[in-house]
Amino acid sequence: MISNPNNLVMYQDEPLFVMPVTIDVGEFSVRGYAYYDQKREQSERHSFYKRLYEIAERIRDVRLRSWMSPVNVIKEVAKKDARYITWKVNGDRFEVELKKNSVSQRVNRMGRFILLYQGDFGGEECLSLYRSKDVVEKEFDSIKNDLEVMPANVRKDTTMKGYLFICFLSLILRMRLMKMMRDAELSKRYSVEALIIEIEKNKVMILPDGTQIVTEQTKRQREILEALCA
Repeated sequence: MISNPNNLVMYQDEPLFVMPVTIDVGEFSVRGYAYYDQKREQSERHSFYKRLYEIAERIRDVRLRSWMSPVNVIKEVAKKDARYITWKVNGDRFEVELKKNSVSQRVNRMGRFILLYQGDFGGEECLSLYRSKDVVEKEFDSIKNDLEVMPANVRKDTTMKGYLFICFLSLILRMRLMKMMRDAELSKRYSVEALIIEIEKNKVMILPDGTQIVTEQTKRQREILEALCA
């Protein structure tokens, strides 16, 4: 069982349950890790229940007209969540209830996911690599979105190329830092953002005569720098 206390690890200062699994796909067996993240489960539950409540209220607020198809109304309002709702028409209104079993089955899967892999990876390393890939994809999506909203008629080609070059460099630096963090086993305790926030607290003061004074490093900062420079 994934929630067995013996499957508990600490990943980036958060408790996480990790268990190796083997999945048979036809004639092949694929190795992977099953994960259970209680923090993620809580967040998913909150979003799910909030969404269901809002959908049910919107359906109840609908006043049906003679030309309206109740089935189409439900599909339009509930979309993919229609399978969690049972309804009937009473006059020109909907009476709506949530399907207890369907909702329970969905909630019981929250916070749980499986990553399949090839090679030799530990559970934490596998998750770190997956999240690194996810971060890079989000960065590219962000760049794409930025480009789509840029008014092409006021942007010079040189400015656009410079912007793309800086974005590309930032991705290279981020991936390099991620690798250094994995090698130093810092990715178990910090995300990239958390590590940068911790390091940027270290300040350098420049006096009028040009003398530079570095503020005293915290214990965490020393541990991070020593691990990265080892």
